[in-house]
Amino acid sequence: MKSKKNGMKGSVDKKTKKRFEICYGEDTYSLTFETDKKSPRTVSVVGWSGKLPKVLDIPAEVMHSGAVYSVVSIGDEAFNDHAPVVLSEPPQPGDIDGVLGNCDNLVEVNMNSVKTIGCEAFSHCRNIRIVNMSSAETIGCWAFSRCKKLTSVDMASVKTIGSHSFMECRSLTSLNIRSAIKIEEGAFYGCEGLTHLSLDSIECLDRDAFFYCTGIVSVDLFLIKEMDYFVFEGCKSIKTIRVASDNPYFTIGDDGGLYNKDLTELILYPAGNGTESYTAPSTLRMIEPYAFSRCDSLTAVNIDLVREVDMYAFKDCKNLMTVGMNSLVSVASGLFSGCEKLTDVRMSSVMTIGNGAFEHCTSLKNIDMCPAENIEAFAFRGCTNLKEVRMDSVRNIAPHAFDECVGLTEVTMNSVKNVEMFAFGGCENLVAVTMNSVKDLDNCAFSESAKLTTVNIASSNRSFTVGEDGVVYSKRMLTVVLCPPGLKNRSYTAPDTVTSVRHDAFRGCGHLTDVTINSAKAIKRGTFEDCKNLTDVTLNSVESIDPDAFGGCAKLEKINIASDNRSFTVGEDGVVYSKDMSKAILCPPRSTIVSYTAPATVRSVGVYSFRNCKNLRSVNIDHVEIIESGAFYKCEKLTEVSMRSVKVIEGHAFYRCKNLTTPNMDSAEYINVLAFDKSPVRNPFYD
Repeated sequence: MKSKKNGMKGSVDKKTKKRFEICYGEDTYSLTFETDKKSPRTVSVVGWSGKLPKVLDIPAEVMHSGAVYSVVSIGDEAFNDHAPVVLSEPPQPGDIDGVLGNCDNLVEVNMNSVKTIGCEAFSHCRNIRIVNMSSAETIGCWAFSRCKKLTSVDMASVKTIGSHSFMECRSLTSLNIRSAIKIEEGAFYGCEGLTHLSLDSIECLDRDAFFYCTGIVSVDLFLIKEMDYFVFEGCKSIKTIRVASDNPYFTIGDDGGLYNKDLTELILYPAGNGTESYTAPSTLRMIEPYAFSRCDSLTAVNIDLVREVDMYAFKDCKNLMTVGMNSLVSVASGLFSGCEKLTDVRMSSVMTIGNGAFEHCTSLKNIDMCPAENIEAFAFRGCTNLKEVRMDSVRNIAPHAFDECVGLTEVTMNSVKNVEMFAFGGCENLVAVTMNSVKDLDNCAFSESAKLTTVNIASSNRSFTVGEDGVVYSKRMLTVVLCPPGLKNRSYTAPDTVTSVRHDAFRGCGHLTDVTINSAKAIKRGTFEDCKNLTDVTLNSVESIDPDAFGGCAKLEKINIASDNRSFTVGEDGVVYSKDMSKAILCPPRSTIVSYTAPATVRSVGVYSFRNCKNLRSVNIDHVEIIESGAFYKCEKLTEVSMRSVKVIEGHAFYRCKNLTTPNMDSAEYINVLAFDKSPVRNPFYD
C-alpha cells in the first residue's frame, strides 16, 4: 500500500517521537500513529495508506510493541489527499486540526474520545452524513464547512462553535446544542435546512452566525448576553423569537421584536411574522443594522420618534410603501435599498443621505430632501421612476448619487457647491440642469446622459461659465470642463482663450463630427471617448496625446496637426508620429490604410496606436524594436505582420486580431504572455 503522509509538516524528531502503522479493515487500509515524549503513552494519528472505509472509527486505544497508547488527537491534514507534507510539531492532546479535508469517500466518522475538532478538519468532505463526537468541547473554524450532505452532528458537549465551522452544510436540519456558550462568526452561514433553533445555553452570537439560513422559523435565545450585527441577516422566514422573561439583557416586545431590556434599541424584527404595519414604541431610540431586512409583509413604517437607524435596517423590504422618520438626522447606508414599492418618504430633519440609502427604490417618484445638505455615493442609484427631486438645501452630491435615474428630465440644484463624478451618470432622459452656485464640477458628472443639452450656471458664478456654444468652461474660459453629451452642435471650435481640456470633457458627445482646438497643450484620457460620429480633429498646439483619448471613436478618419508643432507630425499616410518620426502615436480608426509600412525611422509602435483600425490587413514594421500595449488591439482584418527586428511585444499588442497568421518573431527578447490574447497566434515564449 502506498503511504499517504498528508499534513506531516517539517521533519520528525526521532529523539522525541516515533511512528508506527497499524492495519485495519482486513488490511485494506492502515493508520499511521506518532508518539510524543512529553506524553509517552499517547499518540496522534498523522497519516494513512490504502483505501479508507465509508465508516471510519478512530480507536480510543492502540497497542504497539506490547505497549498500550491512548489516541488523543489527529494531526494536521492527516487524512488529506493533497501533496504530502510533514508535521513539525504534534497537535495538542485531544485535537483534530485540518486532517480529513477532501476525503470524499467518508460517510460516517466516529470519534467519541476526541475533545477538540480543529480548523478545517473535515472541510469539503462532501459525502459525510453522520458525525459522532460526544466528548468534543470545541469545534474549530471551517471544521465541517461545505459538508453538504451532513445531516446529523452530536454537539451535546460542545461549548464553543468556531467561525464558519458548518458553513453551507445545506442538509443540516437541526442542532443538538446543550452546553455551548458561544457561536462564532458565520458558523452556520447558508445552512438552509435549519428550521427551529433551540439555543438555550448560548450566551454569545457573533456576526453572520446564521447568515442566510432561509428556512429558520423560530429561534430560542433564553440566556443570550451578547449579539453582534447581521446574526440573522437573510433569515426571512423567522416568525417567532423567544428569550427568558428574566433575561437581564434582552426582551421581546409586544410586536414580537427582539429589543434590549429597556426597549430603547430594536435588535431584530421577525421577518416572517406577517406584520404589515410597524409603529415604534415611544421608548425606542435606535434600530440596529438589518433589523427589518427582508420583511416582505411590511408596507408601512412609523419611526418618527427614533433618532438613529443603522445601515440596511429596511433593506429589501419588497412591499414597503410609506415611511415616516421625522427625527432622523442621517439616513444610514443602504437603509431602504431594494425597497421596490417605496413611494412616500417623510424625513423633515435629515441632513445627510447615506451611501446607497435609496438604491433601487424603483417606485420612488419624488422626494423632498430639505433640509439635507449631503447626498452620498449611490444614494438614489437605479431609482428608475424618480422624476422630481427637491434639494434646495443640498450642498454636496457624491459620485453616482443619481446614477441610472432614467426618469429624471430636469434637475435644479441651486444650493449645490460640489457635483462629483458620475453623480448623474446614465440619466438617459435628463435634458436640462441648473446649478447656479456650483464651485466644484466633475467633468464626468453627467457621463452617459446622452440627452443632456442644456447646462445653466448663473453669470455671477465665480468658478464656471457656459459659453455661447453651450459648453461649460472655467470662469475665464481657459479650460473646457464639459460638453453636454446631447448638445446638437456637429462642429466645435474652441475659443482662442482655451489652453487646456479636462479629461472626458467631450465623452459621449454623439453629435460631434469635427473638432478644432488650436491652443490646448494636452489631450487627456477619455477626452473624446465614445464620440461615435467624430470624423475630423485639429490639434495644432498639442504636446501630449493620451492613448485613451479617442477610445470608441470608430468613425475618426483624420487628425490634423500644424506643421510647426514641436511634438508631433502627421505622416503622408495620415498616421500621427513623434516629431522625429521614431514612434507611431495614433492612426485614426477609420483610416483608409489597408497595408501599412512604417517609415524606416520608426523604432516603436505606441500604446493603442492602431487600435480598432478596421481596414488594416497587412503591416510591415521591420525596423520596429518595441510594440507597446494594445498597439494593434482588435484589428480584426489584420492577417499579416512583418516585424523582423522586434525585441519587445507588450501585453494585448495583437489582442483579438482573430485573422492574424503567425509572424516571424525570431529576434524577440521578450513577449508578454497576453501579447496575442484572443488571437490564433501562439506565443513562442509560452508555447
